[in-house]
Amino acid sequence: MKIGILTYHTPSNFGANLQAFASSKYFESIGHTAKIINFCLEGNGGEIVPAEQREAHRYFSQEILNVTRIVKTGEEILKVVEEEGFDVVAIGADAVWSKSNRKRLEVFHANWLWGSELEKKVRVIALSPAFMGADYHDLTPTQRQNFKNSLLKFHDINARDEWTRDAINREIIGCEYIKKINPDPVFLINSLCKKEWDKRDSQIESNKYYIVSLPKNDNMRFGFIKRLWLKRLKKELHNRGYKMVELPTPDGYSGFDDFDYIVKYPIDPMQWYLWLKNAKGFIGLRFHAIVSCFSAGTSFYSFDSYCYLPKWKRFLNLLGFHRNDHKWAYKSKIRNLLEGSGFESFRMNGAQYYTLNPIKIVEKIESVETGDIFAFRDCMIATFKSNMDQALKD
Repeated sequence: MKIGILTYHTPSNFGANLQAFASSKYFESIGHTAKIINFCLEGNGGEIVPAEQREAHRYFSQEILNVTRIVKTGEEILKVVEEEGFDVVAIGADAVWSKSNRKRLEVFHANWLWGSELEKKVRVIALSPAFMGADYHDLTPTQRQNFKNSLLKFHDINARDEWTRDAINREIIGCEYIKKINPDPVFLINSLCKKEWDKRDSQIESNKYYIVSLPKNDNMRFGFIKRLWLKRLKKELHNRGYKMVELPTPDGYSGFDDFDYIVKYPIDPMQWYLWLKNAKGFIGLRFHAIVSCFSAGTSFYSFDSYCYLPKWKRFLNLLGFHRNDHKWAYKSKIRNLLEGSGFESFRMNGAQYYTLNPIKIVEKIESVETGDIFAFRDCMIATFKSNMDQALKD
C-alpha cells in the first residue's frame, strides 16, 4: 500500500523530526511505500531556536525525510493525496490534536477529506496522536461536533497516552470510543536505522559519558546553587570514570561551562539520538529524550518540565520537600509514559533538579539493568506493531 503520513515533521524539534522518520521507516520495513505529506506549518515555535539549529531541522525535514511537495492548506493536502495515490493517510504521531491552532486541528482530523470523491477510496488511521492541554471546553459546539464527526469516520483510531484518550472520549465523542493506546514511533527507531548509526560517530567513547540537558539560560536564576549542584554531579561522575556532556535542547544552552564537553549547534536529529544511544546515562528534560533512551537501552532520570506545579508546591520543593505526587502530573506526557513501566520513580515533578541529591540520582541510574529497559521497550514495540497491523487490515 501507499501510505501518506500527516504529522508535525517540520518543527525545530528533535522529537518531532524523529517520530516522523521512525513512522515512515516502520511502514517501509513491513513492505509499504511511505511518504510524509509535506504540510509546512507557519509559526511552529522555531523562532526561539538559534538560526543554525533551525537550518539543521529544516534540512532534515525537507531533505532527509521522504516528503511530498509542500502543501499549506487542507485543499492542497487533498490534491497531493490524489496525486500520490495514497491508499491510507496516517495522522500522527505527536500532539497533532492540540487545540492551540483551530485551523491546524481541523487539518489533523482530516476535514479536508470528508465529502470529497476520495473519501471512499482513502482510509484514515490514527498513529499515536496526542494532545497535552487543559481541555477542549473552549472549542465552540460546532468545532467539537465537527471534530467528533471526523473521528467517527476514521478506519482505526488510537491515542498516544491515556490522558489524550480520556480527554477525547469525554469532551469530544461523549463515550468510551477510543480504547487503544499506541506508543510513540521513536520506540522503534533503534532497530529501524542500524545502517544510519554505522555512518555516525558521537565523538566520545560509548558508555564513557553521561548526557545532561538543562533548561535554556538556566544559570540566570539560582545560578550559584545550580552550579554547586552541577559540580557535585560532575565530581560523582568523574569518580565513576565518566565525563559530563551537555546536549542542549533545541531552544538553547544552559549557560553553564562546567561540562567536560558541550555538543555544539547545529545538531542533526539523528546525531542527537546517537549521543543518547551511546551514553551511559541521561539526566534532563524532554519527552522524546526519554523515549529515545528506552529505544537505545540508556538509563535515565527525568526532570519533568511538562508537570505543572502550583507556586506553593514549587516553594516546598525549593526547601527540599520534593515528592513524586501524581496529583500534579496527571497531564504530563512523561508521567503518562512511565506509569506502570516500573520506572515511575525515575522522574521528578517539575525541573527543580537542584533540590535533589545528584549523587542519589547517579546511584539510581547505575542500579538499572539494561534488560529491564529493553523489556519495557519491547513491550511498547509489540503493542505498536499489533496496533498498526490491525489498523492496516482491510
